[in-house]
Amino acid sequence: MADGAVVRFGRVTSVSDPHGGWRIQARSPYDNTIENDADLPYYTPYLPKLIHIIPKVGERVLLISMSPGDYNHLNFYIGPLISQADKLFYEDFDYSIPEIGYEGWGPNPEIKKGVKPTLYPEEDDVCIDGRRDTGIQLKNEEVRVKAGVKVVTDSGPKNNTETPAFISLKYYPKNDYELDGFKSTATIVADKINLIGTHTTDPATKEIPVTESKDGTDNLISDEAMKELINKAHQIPYGDTLIEFLDILRTALAKHVHPFPTMAPCNDENMKAVASYDLNGMLSDNVRIN
Repeated sequence: MADGAVVRFGRVTSVSDPHGGWRIQARSPYDNTIENDADLPYYTPYLPKLIHIIPKVGERVLLISMSPGDYNHLNFYIGPLISQADKLFYEDFDYSIPEIGYEGWGPNPEIKKGVKPTLYPEEDDVCIDGRRDTGIQLKNEEVRVKAGVKVVTDSGPKNNTETPAFISLKYYPKNDYELDGFKSTATIVADKINLIGTHTTDPATKEIPVTESKDGTDNLISDEAMKELINKAHQIPYGDTLIEFLDILRTALAKHVHPFPTMAPCNDENMKAVASYDLNGMLSDNVRIN
């Protein structure tokens, strides 16, 4: 920093920037002569705009002014400053630094009841976490892209063990014969998994706007389009179940007999097995393609 730069804490008063530069307005002890929050100086993100983090009104930030005495120019901020990992969704200015706040550190969020180790990063992990229930976690030999692995409640985040969505890319550096010799895995987990191509001639899904939201939100796929995809995209068959049926069918074709020429085959055990096979049972209800 330049010599004489002033660094102090500030409470965010506005995140509305008329120029769209992600600037904020914040009040610090140096602003006691400014009565209206609207007249407070603007602060530009100190981090590069390749990283998008905007604090919320009421949160604590670190303010940096490069020109002491002139707080309307060359102002930057870092933040929000948050005390614990279970407060990512919001933490008020007064509680964000326990040493000077009113409540102290409080209980360790990593050992709260109902919290499992997967909820928070370990010391060696590198993470980008969203405010509530999303994140990218870089572990040793594994990358996790997560949504809904945690849910935010009034008592803090908890593990979602029933309906999480995540992608796990994992590498196994050791030759582990218990893993049948494979060295890496890519695993996708969710209630519904859609493998959708943007350009398709599939009549069931070609009119669904899979890369454009028309519902006024920032969704890549609108809620209505998602419902259509789940209803119209094609279910993937279970490969082993399909092979099982084809083996039964092959046996029936190879061993069938006709009582007389041009008559239907005899309804022996092989033909009965083909006729009674539950074809719908070989379709996955969770994975769909177009």
